[in-house]
Amino acid sequence: EMVIGSSKALNLTLSELEFYSTHDPLTGLHNRRYFNEILEYEVGRSERHVHEFSILMLDMDDFKDVNDTYGHPCGDAVLKQMAEIMRNSMRKGDLATRIGGDEFAIILSETGKNGAFSVAEKLRAELRDATFESPDGKGFHITTSIGLATYPEDAQNISDLMASVDMGLYRAKGMGKDGTSTVDAVKDQIHAGRKIRDRAEQLRDALKNDRIIPYFQPIFDCKNGKLFAYEALARLQETNGEIISAGMFVETIEKYGMGRELDRPMIEKSLMALKSWITEEGSTPTRLFINLSAQEIQGRGILGYAERLCNNLEIPPKNVVFEILERDAISDMTSMRKFLTDLGKKGFSFAIDDFGSGYNSFHYLRELRFDYVKIDGAFVRNILNSKIDYALVRNLTP
Repeated sequence: EMVIGSSKALNLTLSELEFYSTHDPLTGLHNRRYFNEILEYEVGRSERHVHEFSILMLDMDDFKDVNDTYGHPCGDAVLKQMAEIMRNSMRKGDLATRIGGDEFAIILSETGKNGAFSVAEKLRAELRDATFESPDGKGFHITTSIGLATYPEDAQNISDLMASVDMGLYRAKGMGKDGTSTVDAVKDQIHAGRKIRDRAEQLRDALKNDRIIPYFQPIFDCKNGKLFAYEALARLQETNGEIISAGMFVETIEKYGMGRELDRPMIEKSLMALKSWITEEGSTPTRLFINLSAQEIQGRGILGYAERLCNNLEIPPKNVVFEILERDAISDMTSMRKFLTDLGKKGFSFAIDDFGSGYNSFHYLRELRFDYVKIDGAFVRNILNSKIDYALVRNLTP
């Protein structure tokens, strides 16, 4: 069969398809796809002609409340009105786009940071002063947060430029909303964030290739000066043999929840070392402290794993002391109580680490059963000069 239509209708359909391939159907502004194309063009143009350009990222404050309170049709009307305000505020050569939800991006051609900040503040004031209409005819107002980044001052490629403007927007939100923020104040934060991500990959590679090794820190009895125990501390061994302390990875481990990935290899290697100490002659202590991550409190089988290892290696569980940071131990008291019960049944001991770092430390000391309390260093360091610190430490020691 053959369907014959008018060429005029076909041309109209093709025109609509072409339009919507580069425009947002709700607001009529250009869309993310077109924004990305022009952004690449502006970067190339900036490099050829050695001039700056800036990006504004706008996000409506608490826009979800508008949809939840007045409904999505009202929210759509707000977006259309906002788009119209932006369209009328743009200078010749600037590009306003809707890149998703209530988020808009504007490219300010040949505009440095100071000029872009002026444009952003003028636009923010216009949006704040605009009156939007609710379904019942009442007027309401909305504020907008704006992030700002300039090429090439803030970044030398598109990926970094977008990360910079996002961080500026995030800071504007964090500073109380209804404001404009540049990336200047958060450049260190961006660098730190990337460093943490790089370390995460470094740590994953070390775990995959068995380059996490335990170092054993001695614990002495202050009364007689004798060696009391060892604490197993994780170290990362680089491919060139360099040893990196786990302290370098604390933020990475916490941010990406990698503690559990470290726990099992550390337990296995530490218990194997403990086995060798037990079988050797001499005065080497047979008590070993091993750190556990907060996730293990949820009862994910780590105690059963440690128990099986102890049985296979013929190590008495009483020689093993598991320790958890105070802040992690008190974050889920219900799970913590069950964890301590299971730990005691299997014969292991327990230590609370960094005790005193929380506001209600003594309350939890009474609530939970600990075999050992490792007092936060902030109290111990000053016991010779502070009567309060001395009294706290003295009352916690036998």
